[in-house]
Amino acid sequence: MGSFGGGEQRGVKRVRRHREQWYVPPPPPEVAVFACRLCGAVLTAPLRRLDDAAALCEKELAPLVPEGRYWPVAADHLPSSFDGRPVDFAGCFAVRTDSLVGVGNHPERGRWVGCCGPSGAHGPNRVCACGHAVGTERSDCMWPVAVYLDPQAVRTVEPDAVPGAAPDPAGM
Repeated sequence: MGSFGGGEQRGVKRVRRHREQWYVPPPPPEVAVFACRLCGAVLTAPLRRLDDAAALCEKELAPLVPEGRYWPVAADHLPSSFDGRPVDFAGCFAVRTDSLVGVGNHPERGRWVGCCGPSGAHGPNRVCACGHAVGTERSDCMWPVAVYLDPQAVRTVEPDAVPGAAPDPAGM
């Protein structure tokens, strides 16, 4: 067998550089229902996408997202820290706590640390009925209230694909 110094190099694969352009995912749907990626259970009522971050309410203890809406969290929009831990929900879907359907609390009490509610800094604290962690509620008194659904744990479903979940166009 040859050496790596200059002779023959068996077993070494050449790496071909990836020359394709970066994949840019399509924008989330205008109206969506969020479902558990593991079991498919519906997690929210039909919600309309919020594209204008100016419509967010960033007052402490107030709902972040307007009623009937969800917000795809933009990069570096709401980064913060808690106990020195960086917390950034970029890429998640922010929803109101009252938009959730059949979503429970994580059984680990350590994920619910905060003075007035969970700080959101200790990992996902909201679970689907099947037990799969689907998002992080942040409802401590220092921030606006929202649940940040993890895009790795949830998927969007068209409202007409969910029986009885068709959105009310007049109400949105």
